[in-house]
Amino acid sequence: MGSKHTATCECGYSKEIVVGGSRNSFTTHSYFPYFCKKCGVVDVNVEAETIYCPECNSVEVEQYGLSKVSDLSLNQTNQRLQYFSRKAFEDGNLCPKCLKFKMKFSSSSVIFS
Repeated sequence: MGSKHTATCECGYSKEIVVGGSRNSFTTHSYFPYFCKKCGVVDVNVEAETIYCPECNSVEVEQYGLSKVSDLSLNQTNQRLQYFSRKAFEDGNLCPKCLKFKMKFSSSSVIFS
């Protein structure tokens, strides 16, 4: 089941993101937020053979929830995003606008099943 979230930062950055996929296509099309240096926060199809930015086709993307783009030293317990083994916490994520670890992921709403 897919869900919609919002990534926001105190600097004014905001973007809607998608996590997961539909019941009919989750094995080929499922999404999780990644950071692309050129495009910012992007919904990457994690079921694709190669993980790449859907906007510029760069393979230099980093998954949110991992140490390069999320501050894992915060000892957070509020896991906000999860899709199978991929997970990211609510706070401490790299904002593509201000480049600080201040971006937050909001609560989800189901968008498709």
